[in-house]
Amino acid sequence: MSLRLIKPGQVPSEGEAPSQGRYLEVSELFRETIQGEGRWIGHPATFLRLAGCNVNCSFCDSKLIWKKSQKYSFREIFSLLEEGGAIEAFKGGEHLVITGGNPLLQMSSLEVFLKDFHSRYGFLPFIELETEGTIVPSALMMTLVDTINCSPKLSNSGVDKEIRMNLCAISKISSHKDSYFKFVIGKEEDWEEVEETFMKFIKHPSRVYLMPEAATREELEKKREMVINLAIKKGVNFTDRLQVTVWDTHSTVRWMTRKWK
Repeated sequence: MSLRLIKPGQVPSEGEAPSQGRYLEVSELFRETIQGEGRWIGHPATFLRLAGCNVNCSFCDSKLIWKKSQKYSFREIFSLLEEGGAIEAFKGGEHLVITGGNPLLQMSSLEVFLKDFHSRYGFLPFIELETEGTIVPSALMMTLVDTINCSPKLSNSGVDKEIRMNLCAISKISSHKDSYFKFVIGKEEDWEEVEETFMKFIKHPSRVYLMPEAATREELEKKREMVINLAIKKGVNFTDRLQVTVWDTHSTVRWMTRKWK
């Protein structure tokens, strides 16, 4: 069960409009959960989901959430994190996962938010930035985040190549000291696209993760072994989708929540 601090579409409690440049368009904020995919799978995490996406994949499991948002001032976000116990948890090693949609659509505001966080608390949490690799991150953003979880979209996403692919962004993200690339695999042939298009921009196969395309526990069970065998054959990593394994269709779109004071 996760602790919901901001529900999708929830109106901020502050009466005044956020001051210019001191707000984020937030879709949801929750904690007391774990990272369900990729490099840090299983690690305790707080998720800050920002609104908007410039790709809009056919199999997106968070589309119903990132399309809903409200403008939250930095001050209110900080207050919610404090009241929800996140600040102390960050000091103990819990990660802040900044996800979307694509949070880099709000890159300038996000940079200011993270700098204000450091000014207020004297530290930054371990930050995972999740993006699909269509926007080149700034030099400042590259220094502010600890890990970049990049999920480039293949043709199985149903999105035109011109929209979903930016090889300059992939190359820049690959230069980050701790970047990883997660590819959604629906069939074995999807690997050909990974190898032909992306592998030359990724520094080492150890940074590549293959993940089954699955929105339900049943779909995941059908594809998991195929993707595991493919990852073994190609010498790259496999990642499960723990949120689907544990919560099935409740994951992401219908998170199991509890009230808090």
